[in-house]
Amino acid sequence: MSWPKPSTCRNCVGWSWGCDGYSRVSGENRISLLIVGEASGSTEEKRGEPFVGASGRLLNDALRMAGLRRADYSITNIIRCRPPGNFLKGAPYERAVIDHCKQYLDDMVAQLQPKLILALGDIALRELSTVAGSISELRGYLLKSRYNCPVLATYHPAFLMPRKGQPGAMHLMGVLIHDIKRANQIARKGLPAPLPTSYILTPTTADIRDY
Repeated sequence: MSWPKPSTCRNCVGWSWGCDGYSRVSGENRISLLIVGEASGSTEEKRGEPFVGASGRLLNDALRMAGLRRADYSITNIIRCRPPGNFLKGAPYERAVIDHCKQYLDDMVAQLQPKLILALGDIALRELSTVAGSISELRGYLLKSRYNCPVLATYHPAFLMPRKGQPGAMHLMGVLIHDIKRANQIARKGLPAPLPTSYILTPTTADIRDY
């Protein structure tokens, strides 16, 4: 069912898109990992829940192939409603709606205290991480976030999907699964210990050849 937007949405430009279609956080938070996407689509708008449309089915597939259960995690979006035509990145209202919706994400992080945030896509990466860069540059790395936990970014499932005559990027499904598994492991067991390093300060010709 569609959920009404709270009264705190009234001063947002997104209120003019309709007073219904607010998306709640889903999941049971058994594992301290918060998964954050971009915005609601048409199915999410109708059901009031994130990642229940086509991209949600792909996310479910990735979780299942990783041997994980969706219900174990909390899932939300940077903005809780659906922008017109699913157009957010580069839209004239992008900054305003993201800044207004930040209050809900701040409250959710404060309530859940996740050990790690998994950012899906460029907008989530940009809004959550203090490190500038694109998904292709930063995915899979542990990054500092604007909260008291690290963030790990990966591709948004919608980016992988074929659409409007474009082939999509389903060859990256394995990368998405790998990043989800790594995020799950860190949320459950903590940050990995740094790997030991050994530097050869005066390498021999054989060392250089072996390298």
